[in-house]
Amino acid sequence: MNRRNREESPNNVLEKPVIMELSGSVENMTILDLGCDDGRLGMDLIQRGCLLYEGVDGSKNMVGEAQIQPA
Repeated sequence: MNRRNREESPNNVLEKPVIMELSGSVENMTILDLGCDDGRLGMDLIQRGCLLYEGVDGSKNMVGEAQIQPA
């Protein structure tokens, strides 16, 4: 997780900006993310105004990382 989430990782430098640009406005949308990894993209989409975000991943480890812990 440390390696993947470092600032210079390909996911942050290449993939994320393209996904954000291609997704356009997500305000009031319902989004299903298949292969959500640790859910960080979902948090960004929620901050951008999506109404509902559902993340699904085949890895139990990633699902564990993605679960929102109570505040």
